Amino acid sequence: MKKGNTKIAVLPLSLAIMVLAGCAGTGNDQQLTQSELMKREKQIENREKMLSAKEMEVKKAAAMVEQQSKSQASSSQSNSMADDTLLPPSSKVGECYARVWVEPTYEQEQIKIKVKDESEKIKLIDAKYPWLEIPGN
Repeated sequence: MKKGNTKIAVLPLSLAIMVLAGCAGTGNDQQLTQSELMKREKQIENREKMLSAKEMEVKKAAAMVEQQSKSQASSSQSNSMADDTLLPPSSKVGECYARVWVEPTYEQEQIKIKVKDESEKIKLIDAKYPWLEIPGN
């Protein structure tokens, strides 16, 4: 055979091998993909449930914030009425008044505290007499 003919014969042979190898898959591949699909569908369902639960939490939190802002608004209105009563009763035109907050000051002192009254303890200890031997008796 000529060199040109071998190149032509190898090309169709290699194409045939590639086609047959690609089509020679087993049915297990499809089963694996179906099982993977089932797992992923379950994961998606679980994530959707978690998402809906989170959305409910966000809605509840938003409702709480709204209620707090309404209550603060109503309390600020009542505070503005109370603010009028804090002005001096004899205020005069042209004079300046201000409310000032002064931080409290603290001092540290060391104080002696009597924990227990003075006391005395008396212990009675029995006398001990030693025996001595006298020589000559």
